Amino acid sequence: MGIRTRDRHPRHPDEQPGARSRGQRLRELAALMLKVGSISFGGPAAHISLLQDEVVERRQWLDAHHFLDLVAATNLIPGPNASEMAMYIGLIRAGWIGLVVGGLAFLLPGAILSGLLAWVYLRYGALPEISRVFSLGIEPVVLVVVLATEPPRDCRRPNSLRGWDHGETKQVLSRGAGTSGTDGV
Repeated sequence: MGIRTRDRHPRHPDEQPGARSRGQRLRELAALMLKVGSISFGGPAAHISLLQDEVVERRQWLDAHHFLDLVAATNLIPGPNASEMAMYIGLIRAGWIGLVVGGLAFLLPGAILSGLLAWVYLRYGALPEISRVFSLGIEPVVLVVVLATEPPRDCRRPNSLRGWDHGETKQVLSRGAGTSGTDGV
């Protein structure tokens, strides 16, 4: 006997017959998932936090309880939680085609960026200038981005750095950049 989410979570007014067309909902969904897939870094916790802000707070496509039920469901099944959330939100917004559109729109920006960086590295990685950019430039930047989007200790303030010891972060970055101590960052 499973949970029947349709009984527990009534449809949003946009999903009522005659409200918005499926095409409009698909366009809105694709735009949101492309945005989230393009601008959020830091792993599933950062993605889910941004999705919650967009889907629950700003657009009110889902209520907080339904969103948390989806988070719980994605934690129970194997696979990447943030991608599964994007697909579930797509399914709820626009049916099975929404699942596909939401998933592809969420995954496409990262896949394109990764492919582009891989191509640049394979094509030009032997050049000393490019090698330095990858080893000394990208690694510290990625570390800063991940640290900046780590799940906040105060869950009410997404992307908060409160609680981070910036001195330790500086030391980690300086080691990644090949310097010793805190000078050089």
